Amino acid sequence: MVMEEGQKEALECEFPTCRGWIVLLGELAGRSDPEIPDLANTDFEDSGAIARKIAACIEEGFTGILRRAELSRSTRRSQK
Repeated sequence: MVMEEGQKEALECEFPTCRGWIVLLGELAGRSDPEIPDLANTDFEDSGAIARKIAACIEEGFTGILRRAELSRSTRRSQK
């Protein structure tokens, strides 16, 4: 899980076998605007708002997060 589309694209370029597994946290939460600004790229002025958005996305997307984790675990087991 990543927060910004650029992070997703960079990881997919670096690790092409992971394409399709890397998702935006906001996508798992079903957000219409799934990107969350990376605090490292901000002046930290909106850190409280960004933290609240991350927490809300985790809460809203928790079932999807668990489902993806289980799927990933099952896939790794079957590859052994």
